[in-house]
Amino acid sequence: QTDRLNMKENKAWLKRIEDEGYLAGVVTHNPAKTLPIIVKELEVDVLMMPLNKAGYMMNGMEGDELMDLVGESDVKIIAMKPLAAGIIKPREAMEYLFSLRNVSSVAVGIASIEEAKETFSAAIAALSR
Repeated sequence: QTDRLNMKENKAWLKRIEDEGYLAGVVTHNPAKTLPIIVKELEVDVLMMPLNKAGYMMNGMEGDELMDLVGESDVKIIAMKPLAAGIIKPREAMEYLFSLRNVSSVAVGIASIEEAKETFSAAIAALSR
């Protein structure tokens, strides 16, 4: 929905969510294209987008560049694609993501108990710093 850039419709959905008393947010799969428009036209509490150290699925932008687009707002970022399809090890990914301003959550795919242990241990360690 968000990436279609129909801001009138996006605003209507966000208002409906806020009117119900919930935090309102959007997801983008193309942050390089959509984030400047989202920041300019929508007021959101939460923003979910691809965000990782390798720039995977970030359309040529780096994490710091995306954070600069968010600016000084207090929007909470949920990072998706944090391991860049296995390119980045969990420890490196979590240390990087939780060093960025506004990143409050990470959405990560887990395929085994071993992956879960490694990834969640890395997240706990990064958050404990």
